[in-house]
Amino acid sequence: MESSIDVLVPSANAVVGEWYSRTPAALDGMPPHITLLWPWLDAPVADCGIDRARRALIGVEPFVLTLRACARFPGVVYLAPEPRAAIDVLIARLVQAFPETPPFGGAFGSTPVPHLTAAKSANETELDAIQQKIDAALGQPLVVTVDRVSITEEVLGSDGRWAVRAELSLGT
Repeated sequence: MESSIDVLVPSANAVVGEWYSRTPAALDGMPPHITLLWPWLDAPVADCGIDRARRALIGVEPFVLTLRACARFPGVVYLAPEPRAAIDVLIARLVQAFPETPPFGGAFGSTPVPHLTAAKSANETELDAIQQKIDAALGQPLVVTVDRVSITEEVLGSDGRWAVRAELSLGT
């Protein structure tokens, strides 16, 4: 069983829900989110792991993210959070606290591109059309206050669905 640390953005469903709902993450019960650290610790995460994550984020104040445009990875349309630096700080602190569990298993280095997956498909033409629709919907950018991060984990005995185990508040 796996766990992760994420910024959950359920309000993004208003913009990406039609396409996000078909992604593996959505099918496993995760709302739209920005991954900070995955895979993380084995689930269920011990209290000492949660405390270690909490200590890593001490002094990080709440901040506002804006999701105003799509970007692409091969097979993926995603929303790019601005300012990126705010998410990079969270990732860097967690990487420093948990060097044994680099983001995405180290596949993208220690500073992966922060993103909120909107859609996945092997058909790039389909993704072109989806991106156009999402960009049109983002004529009004999505503004999100980030005042916590969530520790999510696969729920034991429930066919691999993910659930929030703990929320870590930012700020004093």
